[in-house]
Amino acid sequence: MQYRSCYGNTGEAPNLNTKLKRMADSRFALSNQNIVEQLKENAKNKNTLKATQTWLNVWQTWAKERKVNPKMEEYEHKQLDEMLQIFYTKIRTKDGSEYEPESLKSMLAALNRYLKEHGYKYSIIRYREFHQSKLVLEGKVRCLVSDNKAKAKDPTPRTH
Repeated sequence: MQYRSCYGNTGEAPNLNTKLKRMADSRFALSNQNIVEQLKENAKNKNTLKATQTWLNVWQTWAKERKVNPKMEEYEHKQLDEMLQIFYTKIRTKDGSEYEPESLKSMLAALNRYLKEHGYKYSIIRYREFHQSKLVLEGKVRCLVSDNKAKAKDPTPRTH
């Protein structure tokens, strides 16, 4: 009997003994850890994975330039909160310009997602242990929004 599954497997159905064959024909198919892991991978959005990796690379580049540990998940919450405050203040695009406010919000979600996937016990979004760094980021976002509104209302052309 040929089969095809959502895990990309095709070929002959496994040769099962009678008891296992009955279980395989039942409503609940046999499973193994490989199938479970493959299903977890299939559930992940590729764009989300890319965004998480991009923002993690920004953090790691910033940390390495300052000669500090680039592994966020290894920091105690108080120290990570202090590091994030500095990081949020200094972060710029490769050309030195400010990120868009929405990009900074995406960055926060991506870094939080990375920490969660690596077993970090605090959320840098929800936990009060990260209140100070969150205030810094929110203040930066508000300044950028305010600056963007001022630029949009300014009728004078800008030359650099």
